[in-house]
Amino acid sequence: MHLLRRLRRVCAHLASMVSSDRFPIRRFIVVEDSMRPGLEPGQGVIGVRWPRARPHQRRIVAHPDNDMLLVKRLGYRCDDGRWWVTADNPLGRDSADFGPVSLQPSWLVIIAVPRRWM
Repeated sequence: MHLLRRLRRVCAHLASMVSSDRFPIRRFIVVEDSMRPGLEPGQGVIGVRWPRARPHQRRIVAHPDNDMLLVKRLGYRCDDGRWWVTADNPLGRDSADFGPVSLQPSWLVIIAVPRRWM
């Protein structure tokens, strides 16, 4: 019983690290349909802090006007260092609606968890 309680504490500690900004890997849940058909609402993604940004990468970025995080595809780098981001869904919101975004902070999407596993 003592071992089970200890194991639960270790798992809780690891989960808190994964959800903090200190750990380079973080999990996210997609809530909007702007990245359909590749990412569906309710689907999970795993992101990793990755300094090298390239066009066409899927990234988790901060919305420039509020505290929301967005999953978008990188378009091109603007002269001021920010990036123009696009939605895969033609009806989704992207930089055409809110302008370019900073990649500080950002996470490169490395794994899209199938929705049936969520």
